[in-house]
Amino acid sequence: MNETSTGLSACPDYYQEYFHRRKFEDPDGESERWVLSFFVVNVVSAFFSAFWNGFIIAAVSGLSSRRNPSHLMLINMALTDFAVGLFAQPLFACLMYAVSMNYLGMFCDVLYPARFLTGTLCPASFLTITVISVDRYLAIRLKIRYRMAVTSRRVFLSLALVWGIGLIGGVSFNTLSYGDLVNVFTVGVLFCLIVISFSYVQAFKTLKLHCANLESKGKSQRVQGIDVKKYKKMLKTMALIVTLLVLFYSPIAVSMLLFKLDGITPKTLSFFYTSSTLALVNSSINPLIYIWKMQDVRQACLNLWRRITCRADRVIAINIEATRFSEATASVITQ
Repeated sequence: MNETSTGLSACPDYYQEYFHRRKFEDPDGESERWVLSFFVVNVVSAFFSAFWNGFIIAAVSGLSSRRNPSHLMLINMALTDFAVGLFAQPLFACLMYAVSMNYLGMFCDVLYPARFLTGTLCPASFLTITVISVDRYLAIRLKIRYRMAVTSRRVFLSLALVWGIGLIGGVSFNTLSYGDLVNVFTVGVLFCLIVISFSYVQAFKTLKLHCANLESKGKSQRVQGIDVKKYKKMLKTMALIVTLLVLFYSPIAVSMLLFKLDGITPKTLSFFYTSSTLALVNSSINPLIYIWKMQDVRQACLNLWRRITCRADRVIAINIEATRFSEATASVITQ
């Protein structure tokens, strides 16, 4: 590939130096095979992420309760993961291919769009999870007042704010220095983790009190508009999603810290590629958790699948009948 690409002049010097050093430090191409494996992982993960999250969005959007605040937030979470699979991961896969083939021009052309999308979608995912945690806490705390306090309009406004902050993050990812970026990233993640931790701790404590009151009074698992058993299961599911999100994204935090301490070197960049791939793969795992742990989502997906297969069967049947009719007509004409 011609390295006089239009994006080459705008490519940061440290990336140009990195490509230049790789030619001399890795003449046998051992690191190329390692980076090429990231390309393969991201291509496969992108397909599953786009397919499953798109399927989740279509299934949940078909529910009569799709304007339910919880379902709106779930759709938004699936939407961020869908965008990761459809846009961010293919671009990151192109970056990995460019690195493995030592195509500096291609790398520089793809770099800024990839960084913008990653910088937009990652904060959007974290903030959506944060909003969901607050929503679950309010549902348990407010009880029957929840539906009056948390309306669809307020949820839409909250999600619009999430995407607004995400877009600011995408722009900042291409404009801020790595030092400033690490500081903003650290503050943002800590804020989200504090809010998430507080919301879930308080929600579990409130549920525990409800359970204790129910056991002492010998009542059923429902009190003041709250199905305690259902909410406990939902909280555990969301806690699992949050835990996986933190586990998959924590290496990114380590890699950014290494950038700040050691600078951008071949070693720190290699670790960044690894941690970025791990973080992006998370988007293909979330929909499986929704289907596995959320009964209403699982049922909605099954219903959608049945509708698709029924329509396919009808189309096949119509085509068969049309073929038979054509054959019968042709035989009559020939006679």
